[in-house]
Amino acid sequence: MHIVVFPGWYPSRVDKLSGDFIQRHLHAIAQNCKVSVVIPVKDSTIHTTDIVTIENNNLTEIYYYYPSQSSITWLDRLFSFIRYNSLCLKATRLISEKEKVSLIYLYVLQKNHFTGILLQWMYKIPYVISECSTFYVDGRFEKMNAIQKRIYRYVFNKAASFHAVSDYLLKTLQSKLRLNKEGVVIPNVVDAHQFYYAHDMANDKVTFVHVSNMVYQKNVGGMLQAFAEVRKVNANFLLNLVGPLSDSVNTLIYELGLAKHVVTWHERHYAEVAQIMQQSDVFVFFTRYETFGCVIIEANACGLPVIVSDLAVTRELVTENFNGLFVENENVQDLTDKLLSALLNPARFDPIAISLQARKKFNYQKIGQQFYDWYTSVLIKN
Repeated sequence: MHIVVFPGWYPSRVDKLSGDFIQRHLHAIAQNCKVSVVIPVKDSTIHTTDIVTIENNNLTEIYYYYPSQSSITWLDRLFSFIRYNSLCLKATRLISEKEKVSLIYLYVLQKNHFTGILLQWMYKIPYVISECSTFYVDGRFEKMNAIQKRIYRYVFNKAASFHAVSDYLLKTLQSKLRLNKEGVVIPNVVDAHQFYYAHDMANDKVTFVHVSNMVYQKNVGGMLQAFAEVRKVNANFLLNLVGPLSDSVNTLIYELGLAKHVVTWHERHYAEVAQIMQQSDVFVFFTRYETFGCVIIEANACGLPVIVSDLAVTRELVTENFNGLFVENENVQDLTDKLLSALLNPARFDPIAISLQARKKFNYQKIGQQFYDWYTSVLIKN
């Protein structure tokens, strides 16, 4: 079986962290079938197209770095869209000349909207779609015009099947896109070789950790306000804050008197995130909305209980009092109370049991097999 993938996001030399979770999914998938990933990326620093191919066993990543075509923003976007799709078609032709392609895979709809439809028409190859974007749950979908919504519905309905990373997202897609087909739910994956329980010594202070891109969605400001309230009662804690910090977040840390309690790590690579988690005690995720929550299962894999917003999607990952605690969404006082509870009783959770469950449920082998079974069922029907 040979899958050709066109991801909406993917790590590249332009953005090394974009869609890294998609890359991990594809590494899991490549354990059972051949995977070719085509990644056209606009690079404004170059003047001619640069092709970079990376082969890693069954996974081949083909990067097409192409230059910007115009200084006029809207025109450059149009040229970029055309260039992107022409490169996708070219890559598929070259790949199919060497080996039969079984399935086209659109992972997150971006510029690749029509890629699957065109290839299905040209080569009679079915296509499937994966989605994990918050685009469908944060209000952006509702703001699109009627034509844009129809395009999304058309692309989904022409697909042989579709996949979502959570049951919450799958039902949201079915409802908002009025889909006349069933989809599959396959969760995100954890690299069990990097995320595992390795907390050898007790910390002098209860150490919390938060990992995110620090945008509005993650409600870092509300989380810091809760920690400021905790400090008034019990100051025996540290907070590892991992991710790109804005000036406003840095300022808030000082204004709330948390400078001595917060360690800022800024952006860190995947392996470094695992190491920081392994030296922490509790993961905190006061997010406003999610379609899954990779950091939740990564923290659990390291044996950390999570204090997380009570959302439909987090209910799929967290069992209260086993691998975490729920707080009412955007309720700073409720978060304050749960943080204090963790401070007063840090040993209430079993980190080894938490780690074993997460690593068993979300490892590469298990998730890769689920994808393979999905692809097989699609190809049997087509």
